[in-house]
Amino acid sequence: MRQEDGASYDYRFDKQNEILPVRWKDDSVCTMTTNYDTIEPLGVVKRWSPVQCEKINVSIPKLFQTCNKNMGGVDELDKSISLYRIAIHGKKWWCGVCHARVRSQCKKCLKTLCVKKQCFENFHL
Repeated sequence: MRQEDGASYDYRFDKQNEILPVRWKDDSVCTMTTNYDTIEPLGVVKRWSPVQCEKINVSIPKLFQTCNKNMGGVDELDKSISLYRIAIHGKKWWCGVCHARVRSQCKKCLKTLCVKKQCFENFHL
């Protein structure tokens, strides 16, 4: 299918499971499987043709159009994640007594306790 032109597609229908896998050649071969959408009516998209050096109309199966139409939210989420730095989690714990943030824990009881607020002394008395 890689050697065919951009307007080609192929499909099979599994009657037992009611699943429709479709392969469509765009810039590369795209494969999609559906259990609710169809191929027809075929839509039209514009693609660049290096042979004709201009944009030409290429037919696209309906399930690919449906997927592309409803894909905007995922793209926006991926864009937002790539723009903002993800928080780096260090070794910070919460004090077991006063619930303040602390960076250490007791080696004997493995309890996270404040040293400055005297939670450590009060807990171990």
